[in-house]
Amino acid sequence: MDFSEYFRFNNNNIPPEESVIIVSFTVLVSPAFIIYHFIKTSIENNQRVILVRFLDDFEDLLFASKKWGFDLLSKVLSGNLIYIDGLTKLYGHCLDKWSSKDKNIPKKYVTLTGESNLNGIFSTIMSSIEEVSSPNMKPSLIFWGVDFLVASEILTPSDLLLLVSSLQEMVHYCVITLNSDFAFLSPKKRPSDLEINYSTFAYAIIHRAHSIISLRHFPSGKIKEVTGVIRISRGSGYYTAQKDNFLDISDHEESTNTQLEMLYSVNDSGVRFFHKGTIF
Repeated sequence: MDFSEYFRFNNNNIPPEESVIIVSFTVLVSPAFIIYHFIKTSIENNQRVILVRFLDDFEDLLFASKKWGFDLLSKVLSGNLIYIDGLTKLYGHCLDKWSSKDKNIPKKYVTLTGESNLNGIFSTIMSSIEEVSSPNMKPSLIFWGVDFLVASEILTPSDLLLLVSSLQEMVHYCVITLNSDFAFLSPKKRPSDLEINYSTFAYAIIHRAHSIISLRHFPSGKIKEVTGVIRISRGSGYYTAQKDNFLDISDHEESTNTQLEMLYSVNDSGVRFFHKGTIF
């Protein structure tokens, strides 16, 4: 699987420093292979990775990584991948459903202290960043399912945006997954507080992004050879960085480089990409 062939940052596989990469997906597709890509690419470039997970599917990613040829469990054991479990002990106790899962995997836990949810989450992640940072190399940070904190009303949209901004300055780059299902982002005539808060956070963080990777299911239905559609596009953060670096954006080939959309297929051997119009 060579996702880097289709997703490069100024001829570099690692995103620019202090950039935010958004990975949006729907309930019918998984961003696991994107997360795998960023972990693999960072470690291969001698950069440690901090993965903060708020979803219960890390075991699936570990299993898939063995088949894809880059065993993430070994990277956790070696200290190159720092795993922070943001779900299992979030409320101070381990639910029976998860008590025996991931038990052999070194990990840290996010636990709400009751005083300040924001400070509690920040301090746990920040301590890991400080442990693996060096003068010559910052770690990368991956938030998998961090929008759960807004959906569960643990953090307000403004608090979560503050959390991301504060940590963004301490890492080389930050990847954030975001559920973009229609029900969350298109409130009804009388939207609930959940819908308002979720859409507020989603739109705000997307506008900060250097790049957006969007995954959605194949619109024509489920075809064996196709898992879904991937779109890679530039965000506002890309143009802000160009302006801050005094680069003339007009010199870039905007018409051909602003976005890329392809079909993709995830299987045991990895990920394959197809141009639209491919006949199966």
